[in-house]
This record gives sequence, structure tokens and C-alpha cells, in this order.
Amino acid sequence: MDGYTAMIGRMLDHPCIKLMLNTSHDEVLELRDGRIHFMGSEFRGKLIFTGKIDELFGYRYGELPYRSLDLRFESLDMEWFQEAATVNYPNDYDFTRITEFKHLHPADSRRTTLLREYPCRHVEGENEPFYPVFTDETRAKYEGYLELAREFEDLILVGRLAEYRYYDMDDIVLRALRVFEEMID
Repeated sequence: MDGYTAMIGRMLDHPCIKLMLNTSHDEVLELRDGRIHFMGSEFRGKLIFTGKIDELFGYRYGELPYRSLDLRFESLDMEWFQEAATVNYPNDYDFTRITEFKHLHPADSRRTTLLREYPCRHVEGENEPFYPVFTDETRAKYEGYLELAREFEDLILVGRLAEYRYYDMDDIVLRALRVFEEMID
């Protein structure tokens, strides 16, 4: 009801959640011999992993490719640019989506601000991985990582990076809730 930012903020504010910023999973997590170790001790609970599955397993079968986004803001001397907050442009332009924020947060202004999303290759350390790149080769590589994950009974993979599949935000929230009900609750 209050949006994704509020939802995630409430989750992170939960007393059972410890937030560790600037910490890579491999600094605190080790998977070996079918067991999960957290901060040097065997972890006796369910681990929900939402990061890159290839990174989780030390790129044993090589890196999986991801697409990233080059996000470019633009302010225009016009009251409105488009009819809706977000319009997708899947094939006709270099960019794939334009978001006009004034539709989301109305303001009394004769100017407007846009965000154009340009697809680009994900480069580790330079940009964020957003979307998996599907080919027969990447699907086979992902299946190899999935086999490794199956060795850990209490490891649960959820999300675009962990499951190496595309999800819209509403779909992944629903998936996460269902996974929790089926596997955790």
C-alpha cells in the first residue's frame, strides 16, 4: 500500500534483521560439505539468498551474463512529456523506458524531469546487474549452479539474480511471500 520502499524499510527495521552494510556474502557465509556456515559457525536455519548465484558459488562454472542499465536524467522546459509515469519503448529507440516522475509525485511546475533507461552490459564493479541474459549456454551454466545449490537443503534461492530469471517487482514480491509460506513458515 505504501510502495516498495516503505515495505523494504519495514523489513529492514525488524528486530530480527541485522543489517550489515558494505559486506559481501563471502565475508560472512561459507557453503561446504552440504552445510551452511555463517560467521564461522554452522548455520542451523533457512538461508534465503537473493544475490547472483554464480557469485555465491565462486564462479565455479564461469560468470553468468547480466544486462545492466545506464540511467540518464533529463529536465525539460515543458509541463508534461508523456501521458503516463512510465512508458516502455522495447524496440524503436536506444532506450527501453522513460519514467516521468511528475506523474508519481505531482508538483506544480512548468518543468518536468525524465529518466531514460538505456540497456548495457553488466560489468562487475562498474554497474548493477538487473536482468539475466538468456541463451542455451547460460541456461546450461545456470543449471550447473542450481545443481550445486541443491546440495544445501536449507538454501533457498529467490529473485532475479539467484533464480536467473526475469521478474516484475509485483511478481517477485508475490513469489517471495509464497516461498516464505511454503518453505519457512
